[in-house]
Amino acid sequence: MIRLEAGGLWNLPGLVSDWECREAVAVFDPHFQTTDIAARLSEAFGKAGCALHVEYLAPGEPDTDMVEGLRRAIRLVQPDLVIAIGGGSAMDAAKVARSTAHRPEDVAALAGFETDFGIPASRLICVPTTAGTASEVSRMAVISQKGAGVKLRYRPAHMGADMALLDPQLLVSLPTWATAETGADALTHAIESYLSQKSNAISGALALRAVAMLWQALPHAVSVPDDLVAREACLVASMMAGLAFNDTELGLVHAISAALGAQFHLRHGLANAVVLPEVLAFNQTHLPAEKHAALAAIMGGSDLAAMVGDFLFGLGLTKNLEQHCPTLDPVALAPAVMASGNIVTNPRRVSAPEVALVLGAAMARDHAGRRV
Repeated sequence: MIRLEAGGLWNLPGLVSDWECREAVAVFDPHFQTTDIAARLSEAFGKAGCALHVEYLAPGEPDTDMVEGLRRAIRLVQPDLVIAIGGGSAMDAAKVARSTAHRPEDVAALAGFETDFGIPASRLICVPTTAGTASEVSRMAVISQKGAGVKLRYRPAHMGADMALLDPQLLVSLPTWATAETGADALTHAIESYLSQKSNAISGALALRAVAMLWQALPHAVSVPDDLVAREACLVASMMAGLAFNDTELGLVHAISAALGAQFHLRHGLANAVVLPEVLAFNQTHLPAEKHAALAAIMGGSDLAAMVGDFLFGLGLTKNLEQHCPTLDPVALAPAVMASGNIVTNPRRVSAPEVALVLGAAMARDHAGRRV
């Protein structure tokens, strides 16, 4: 179920009244500790006869220690409902913890695709506070393995949310840099899904529409943070891109950004932004003509790499990879990139030496994303 409603967070107890929940666990991003949102939501659920137990995540991307802590909390409460409120970190952590809480194994041992852990004892609601990851509708979650520099991917059969609540009011206070970076993530999802070798008519329609919406709305969301129309458009576009990549996987950009995140702790949206133009330049000669034309019509030019680079630079995002990862050795990172499952759906076949060349080119770009 997908619900789009400004201010919908405060109507949540009524939206789930038919579920007859008595105990709930709410998982919040850490910055919510300085707000009264948890207290207000607890009061609203209390009036509806449901006790809300609040868990705040530690700062940073979710790792296996963080998820183990959430699993313990869920086992202790034995809730009817789990609510994840935040960005992709909060939603991914809650998704994995809730879907594996009944299993005795360590969470790292449960990583993998299409494992059937059985139906969880609780329902799940995801409430995104960024327009980027689409974790609210994604069937997958990514968790870092503590101390190993490795990202684990999870996709058990029953991990997805029962409800995705899109409330654009929750994005108004998002910092400008976060709006830009998470928007770059959503744009990358949409472009890579559209160009994926597993793209189909339905995923393609969703992804292309998401590109068009983000191309128009994201600059407004960055420059005018309280523009609810722009915020809503970004939320919807991010969600549509997530629905698309559920079926298509992604591509070389995400293969690279996962490796950069694991080894250099580069924020995911920023990692996508710094390599997306160069990956598009690498892929451009291997794109179907009709897809190249469709993207060019949205972007206003035939050189997709240049158009995307200028667009991201206009959001305040630099495209120079060396600035963010000065010790990066492209040749050394290439094997980790090649290990990603997203490599196989990239529109152009890629080898480890070619990955190194793409990384080297991204490092050589100037701060406006242009080749030097």
